[in-house]
Amino acid sequence: SNVEDVTSTFVGNYNALHTTVKLTGLTVVETYTTTKETSDDKGAISLTCEKDGVKITIRTIVLYEDGKLVTADRFEGQTIDIKGIVDAYTPEGSTEAQIQIRVFSLDAITIH
Repeated sequence: SNVEDVTSTFVGNYNALHTTVKLTGLTVVETYTTTKETSDDKGAISLTCEKDGVKITIRTIVLYEDGKLVTADRFEGQTIDIKGIVDAYTPEGSTEAQIQIRVFSLDAITIH
């Protein structure tokens, strides 16, 4: 099936949890970096992406390239393709889990 089908199927669909997906042509519209010193994933990045009016969050682990931390400015405003795992998280102050795609390596993100 094509990416549009996949994207719309995932919104609120918890049956897709822990499956591997590839999404293409996502536009990064917003970024957030975990900065809490006490956080295990300080430096991990959330990329809010949009395609055909559908928004989806891509969440990286802490990424390094040549020993240097990869920062959000690398992705801001870019069009990307990603490979990752469907995951759920509960935003701070919320009780409702949301779907996100978790990316585990820099190689899994292609910038156009």
